[in-house]
Amino acid sequence: MFHPLKKAAAAAVVLLGHFVVSLVMVAAIWGLEVVFKMLFAGQEPLIWGVIPLKYLFQTSEVATFSVFTIWGIIEAHKTMKG
Repeated sequence: MFHPLKKAAAAAVVLLGHFVVSLVMVAAIWGLEVVFKMLFAGQEPLIWGVIPLKYLFQTSEVATFSVFTIWGIIEAHKTMKG
Protein backbone atom coordinates (compact mmCIF):
# COMPACT_ATOMS: atom_id res chain seq x y z
CA MET A 1 0.00 0.00 0.00
CA PHE A 2 2.79 2.45 0.82
CA HIS A 3 4.97 1.47 -2.12
CA PRO A 4 3.52 4.17 -4.45
CA LEU A 5 3.93 6.75 -1.69
CA LYS A 6 7.59 5.83 -1.28
CA LYS A 7 8.10 6.23 -5.02
CA ALA A 8 6.36 9.60 -4.97
CA ALA A 9 8.48 10.72 -2.02
CA ALA A 10 11.65 9.61 -3.81
CA ALA A 11 10.59 11.50 -6.94
CA ALA A 12 9.90 14.61 -4.86
CA VAL A 13 13.37 14.36 -3.30
CA VAL A 14 14.91 14.08 -6.78
CA LEU A 15 13.03 17.18 -7.96
CA LEU A 16 13.96 19.08 -4.82
CA GLY A 17 17.61 18.11 -5.25
CA HIS A 18 17.68 19.37 -8.81
CA PHE A 19 15.99 22.59 -7.74
CA VAL A 20 18.55 23.20 -4.98
CA VAL A 21 21.49 22.54 -7.30
CA SER A 22 20.06 24.90 -9.92
CA LEU A 23 19.57 27.61 -7.26
CA VAL A 24 23.20 27.26 -6.17
CA MET A 25 24.39 27.50 -9.76
CA VAL A 26 22.22 30.55 -10.49
CA ALA A 27 23.50 32.18 -7.29
CA ALA A 28 27.07 31.59 -8.50
CA ILE A 29 26.23 33.11 -11.88
CA TRP A 30 24.63 36.09 -10.14
CA GLY A 31 27.73 36.50 -7.93
CA LEU A 32 29.98 36.45 -10.98
CA GLU A 33 27.79 39.10 -12.59
CA VAL A 34 28.15 41.29 -9.50
CA VAL A 35 31.94 40.90 -9.63
CA PHE A 36 32.00 41.91 -13.30
CA LYS A 37 29.85 44.96 -12.56
CA MET A 38 32.26 45.98 -9.81
CA LEU A 39 35.26 45.48 -12.13
CA PHE A 40 33.72 47.73 -14.77
CA ALA A 41 32.75 50.39 -12.18
CA GLY A 42 29.02 50.19 -12.81
CA GLN A 43 29.28 50.60 -16.60
CA GLU A 44 27.64 48.02 -18.83
CA PRO A 45 30.44 45.84 -20.29
CA LEU A 46 29.95 44.77 -23.91
CA ILE A 47 30.96 41.56 -25.66
CA TRP A 48 32.80 42.47 -28.89
CA GLY A 49 31.59 46.02 -28.33
CA VAL A 50 28.03 45.08 -29.32
CA ILE A 51 26.23 42.70 -26.94
CA PRO A 52 25.72 43.69 -23.29
CA LEU A 53 27.35 41.20 -20.93
CA LYS A 54 24.15 41.02 -18.86
CA TYR A 55 22.51 39.16 -21.77
CA LEU A 56 25.09 36.38 -21.36
CA PHE A 57 24.38 36.11 -17.64
CA GLN A 58 20.61 36.14 -18.14
CA THR A 59 20.89 33.46 -20.81
CA SER A 60 23.05 31.36 -18.48
CA GLU A 61 20.46 31.63 -15.70
CA VAL A 62 17.57 30.65 -17.98
CA ALA A 63 19.55 27.76 -19.46
CA THR A 64 20.51 26.49 -16.01
CA PHE A 65 16.93 26.54 -14.76
CA SER A 66 15.63 24.96 -17.98
CA VAL A 67 18.17 22.14 -18.09
CA PHE A 68 17.82 21.25 -14.42
CA THR A 69 14.02 21.41 -14.57
CA ILE A 70 13.87 19.10 -17.59
CA TRP A 71 16.54 16.80 -16.18
CA GLY A 72 14.78 16.73 -12.80
CA ILE A 73 11.45 15.81 -14.38
CA ILE A 74 13.07 13.03 -16.39
CA GLU A 75 14.85 11.65 -13.32
CA ALA A 76 11.68 11.90 -11.21
CA HIS A 77 9.78 10.01 -13.90
CA LYS A 78 12.44 7.30 -13.92
CA THR A 79 12.19 7.11 -10.12
CA MET A 80 8.42 6.73 -10.23
CA LYS A 81 8.60 4.21 -13.03
CA GLY A 82 11.20 1.88 -11.62
